[in-house]
Amino acid sequence: MISPGVASAVLIATHTAAGLATGVKVGEVTTDSAIIWVRATEEAGRNGRGLWFAGRPAIPVPDGVRPEQLLGACPGAPGVVRVRYGTSQDLADATATDWVKVESDTNFAHSFAIDGLKPATEYFYAAEARDPGSEEPSATLQGRFGTAPAPEANTDVTFTVVTGMYYGDLDDLKGFNAYAAMTQLKPDFLVPTGDTVYYDNDSPVVTSLDVASYHWQRMYSLPRLVEFHLTA
Repeated sequence: MISPGVASAVLIATHTAAGLATGVKVGEVTTDSAIIWVRATEEAGRNGRGLWFAGRPAIPVPDGVRPEQLLGACPGAPGVVRVRYGTSQDLADATATDWVKVESDTNFAHSFAIDGLKPATEYFYAAEARDPGSEEPSATLQGRFGTAPAPEANTDVTFTVVTGMYYGDLDDLKGFNAYAAMTQLKPDFLVPTGDTVYYDNDSPVVTSLDVASYHWQRMYSLPRLVEFHLTA
């Protein structure tokens, strides 16, 4: 487990008009479709100078402290997001979604439903965010995913499984060591089986939607998790 004194040094964020600090997720992948989740954040990275607040005994956020002041917080920000995707790594053949405005009613996130894809094909993408008043992206994350093979195909696959991701037991400042190992395996997909965050027995105890969101922000802004989910 990381000690509170060490954890306060992790990943100092730099301000940007709209960032992608909580990464990108690709899920519900079929032979011809996928869903790509993107969230605009106030900063390019997680809060690296906040208060360490994790582990047992599980207690609420102290009086006078806001969730965005805690270590690892990634407050959302109004912005505009889109995804470009294609089969060329340089995205020379990319198809672009429309720009979509994200605001507080969706926790500043949007899920892009992509269809018309080819089975058993590797796709590359760039998720982009920009300030509503700007024409140029202020943050971009590039990743890849593979579509499922046809139902009748006989194909080898590699996948990984995670569970019990108790943040208070974090074993590396960059993210759990298991994620570094899984990244090296280059899995085709991930199966998260539950207990991804703990609302009730890992500090801070969830007493509001903002605190619940903070649990997810601090977990999925860890660099190893951001990197892993860009490729699996």
